[in-house]
Amino acid sequence: MGWAYEEYLESTNPDANLTFVGTAKTTANVNLRSGPSTNHEILRVVPKGTTVEKSNQAFDGFRLVRVDGQIGWMYEAYLA
Repeated sequence: MGWAYEEYLESTNPDANLTFVGTAKTTANVNLRSGPSTNHEILRVVPKGTTVEKSNQAFDGFRLVRVDGQIGWMYEAYLA
């Protein structure tokens, strides 16, 4: 066990800096994925017209979202 100066640390917990900044609706049936790429596991398919909560985290065209309490990544082009 030891001590480290917090300014030099970065969280590996994706929820640590997670803030939800608004909502959007899906414009098509969209895959909710475990990570920000098409190589990540599909958690579920979210139907067109579903309202999702958008987070402040985005990567390579994907946005971290919350759908009915479930958090995952969705391709932003399908959010309006």
